[in-house]
Amino acid sequence: MDSAQGYRVAIVGAGPRGLSVLERLLARLRHLPDGRTLQVHLVDPYPPGPGHVWRAGQSRLFLMNTPSLFPTVVPTDGFDVDPVPSVAGLTFEVWRQGVAAGTLGGVPAEDRDEAAALGPADFPSRLLYGRYLAWIFSRLAEEAGARAALAVHATEAVRLHPH
Repeated sequence: MDSAQGYRVAIVGAGPRGLSVLERLLARLRHLPDGRTLQVHLVDPYPPGPGHVWRAGQSRLFLMNTPSLFPTVVPTDGFDVDPVPSVAGLTFEVWRQGVAAGTLGGVPAEDRDEAAALGPADFPSRLLYGRYLAWIFSRLAEEAGARAALAVHATEAVRLHPH
């Protein structure tokens, strides 16, 4: 919904693709006229970021089918609006290297150990990628600030009603 005051958006599915959409919305918000706000409703029965596939609590034996070098939810180039500053350039591989080096806080020791044992061509666990997704979501939530309100709805979307 568009109005003089702001926008209301629902993102159905708050996993990797939903995070990418959220990041793009927050990046664009910085370029809107002063006073406009953004209200984002994230709808997913699982936690924002990892969702069902990348969730915590699963065995580290479940590996991704993509090497560490490739996955990301943050654009790296080719976009007309720069990424949200707190996540700019943080592909999974850059995040993994930061975790392994101990330069990124809030990461369990088991994740640091796994990150340190991986190289760019290795296949990380789904759990570790889920931690990256959760980490990105927490930074985006912090970045939302006064102009954006995030509401997480831990449920399935069955219909949307305009208000």
